[in-house]
Amino acid sequence: MKYENKDSLYLYFKSIIDQEVEKLAAQLQEDVDKLKHEAQVTIEQELKEEQDIKIDATKQELEREYHFKIAHLQREKDLEIMRQRRELLDQLFSRLEGELTRFRESAEYSVWIDKKVKHHGLNNCKLIQVDPHDDTIKAKLNNQNIEEVEGLIGGFVAYSKDGKNVIDETFKNRISEAQKWFYDNAKWFSDREEK
Repeated sequence: MKYENKDSLYLYFKSIIDQEVEKLAAQLQEDVDKLKHEAQVTIEQELKEEQDIKIDATKQELEREYHFKIAHLQREKDLEIMRQRRELLDQLFSRLEGELTRFRESAEYSVWIDKKVKHHGLNNCKLIQVDPHDDTIKAKLNNQNIEEVEGLIGGFVAYSKDGKNVIDETFKNRISEAQKWFYDNAKWFSDREEK
C-alpha cells in the first residue's frame, strides 16, 4: 500500500494506534472490571466470614448466659425444694413430739411404762434419767436414783451399776431413730434427680 504523503501515512498510523489503544483500553477496562468484581467478592466473603465469626461469638456468649441462668434457676429451685422438705420434716417431727407428749399424759402411757420397767428390771440400776415433766414414771420408780433431764419427753435412760449397759427407752431417742430411719429409707427424689 502506497501512501501519497506524510499526512496519509500519519493518518494510517494514527488509526492503527487508535485501534490498538482502544483494544488496550478495552482490555484494561475488562481487567479493571474483573479486579473490581474479584475485590467485591473477596470483600463480601471477608465481611461474611467476619460476620459469621461475630454471630458465632455472640451465639456462644448467649448460650453461656442461657446455661448459667438455667443452672442458677435450677440451683434456686433445688434450694427451695430442700428448704420446703426441711420445713415439712420439722413439722412432721414436731408433730410426732407433740403426739408423744400427749401419749405421756394418757393412761396408755402408764401401762407402757409398767411393761418397760418390768421388762428391764430397773431395780439394779445405778442411775435412771427421766424428763422433769414425766410424773408417771417418777411415781412408778419411787424416787430411786432418779435424775431429771430436760428434753427426754417420756420414757427413761437407765445405767447399770457396773456402768457397762445403758438402756435408752426415751421418746427423744425414738424420735432420733425415726429421723435416722426416715433419712435412710425415704424416697426423697424422683428418678430424674437420682441420676
